[in-house]
Amino acid sequence: MNRAKQEEEKKRYVDKLFKYAETPIKEWLAEYLKVDTKVAFPDYADNSEDIGFKHDDKYYVAYYVTLEPGQKSKVSVDLLKNSETTRKACSQLCDAIQIVMPAVVKTAAEAYLEKIRGFYFNFDEKTMSFELLAVNAKKHEKIMAAQQLDKLFEMKSSFESKLADLDNPESAIIKSGCISDLAGLREETANHLNQLKDLFAKAETVYDGISEEEIKTEDARCEEINKSMNTNNRLHLVVEESDPEDQIVRDESMKRLPVFGAAYQDTEDETFTEKLKKYYALQD
Repeated sequence: MNRAKQEEEKKRYVDKLFKYAETPIKEWLAEYLKVDTKVAFPDYADNSEDIGFKHDDKYYVAYYVTLEPGQKSKVSVDLLKNSETTRKACSQLCDAIQIVMPAVVKTAAEAYLEKIRGFYFNFDEKTMSFELLAVNAKKHEKIMAAQQLDKLFEMKSSFESKLADLDNPESAIIKSGCISDLAGLREETANHLNQLKDLFAKAETVYDGISEEEIKTEDARCEEINKSMNTNNRLHLVVEESDPEDQIVRDESMKRLPVFGAAYQDTEDETFTEKLKKYYALQD
């Protein structure tokens, strides 16, 4: 698959996740703010989609609902243990929250942006629900900038080493005689090195622009907010059996569980499906 098609498929995947999660997240955050969803998010539209699937000749739908704290899981343990499709549907909805929520938080009306700044979630496998969590976005941003600077230094050293080899007649790469266009390769490597300058400048601006005092202040803010988070409504995953004659489920919902989403998960991180399997002691 060429790059253009990969990007197109990735965009379709992300669009699908937004259709699942954007509306429920906005409603959930509005409940926290104790205002009408349209007030907190002026672009709000009630148009979320569920996921339909079939298991043992029965039809099911998976979706989100906000509930008061203390509620039990709305996903059958038997289904999670015995139905791979159930786990895939739940994993898809979990991925949607993970990817969509940071973007949704930034679309709040100006009057509420500060109140939900840095909001994210904890996922509880036991209750199959999400709990709101305030995280120190400034600290995370500084850590990410530091990591980016480390990678840029590695790249800079690599390009500088390559340039040195290209300028050294005694280097192994020159002696090998396998370079057909030495001048072109040297120019290309030098251009890559020059391009790093802008990336260095941007990363350093972010890193230097966030002080330790700001991080401490934000830590205190998040800690204070999180003290009362357990009293707020949770966003639950729900999997329920549907009417086999429901044409919307048969004609629309059943087509919404993509098979291509896993390609865009970070292979270094556990997927939600893997977490569910571990929690319920499942084997492949």
